[in-house]
Amino acid sequence: MHDGHRMRMRERIINSSLDGLAPHEIIESLLFYALPRVNTNEIAHDLINAFGSISGVFDASYEDLLKVKGIGANAATLIKMVPIMCRAYIGDKYSDGEILGSTELSGQYLQRKYIGILEETPSIVLMDNKCRVINWCIIGHGSMAAADINVRKVIEFAVRCNATCTILCHNHPSGVALPSRQDIETTRVIINALKTIHVAVVDHIILGGNDFVSLADSAEYAYLFFD
Repeated sequence: MHDGHRMRMRERIINSSLDGLAPHEIIESLLFYALPRVNTNEIAHDLINAFGSISGVFDASYEDLLKVKGIGANAATLIKMVPIMCRAYIGDKYSDGEILGSTELSGQYLQRKYIGILEETPSIVLMDNKCRVINWCIIGHGSMAAADINVRKVIEFAVRCNATCTILCHNHPSGVALPSRQDIETTRVIINALKTIHVAVVDHIILGGNDFVSLADSAEYAYLFFD
């Protein structure tokens, strides 16, 4: 019975992608490949109930996934791989070379880069004088504090890429894309460091949930970039 059900689910996905599938059916289908001999329907319902949505399941920590009955190491690893694979796919499809000529384009570019990144993670976009992306680099983990960012490495990235200008970025896992005092101070430190090699920081974008804030567009903080 399970084999027949799985075959029908696979055919639905092949013929119509995931359109029309309920959230639990999408999770159920994914779990086929980690739990080949188990009825994954009930486990999928439990996952949705535990984390509230498909995105909630994929954003759940590895440890929390293991707390759901029926989820072992293989299934938890497969679930955690999905957002990582999505980020790799989108990053490759929309590869470096984009021209970030507006705040909206910059925000969209960076939101793609942060798919599946759940801890606070500072990064930098390195660009040429036409705002064409040369590279994107993570410059720290867990905090935007200047003490947690290797400024010397930021300078090395910029020199290696022969960058003319850059955009700083970090995410607020809380979902609130508003700058803290620490964010502003770290922005100032990096701007001053890159000035020594004549590389301009043109913006610092903070991501929060589906939103982002540009410090360069802010009346309160624009002075940092046009001093």
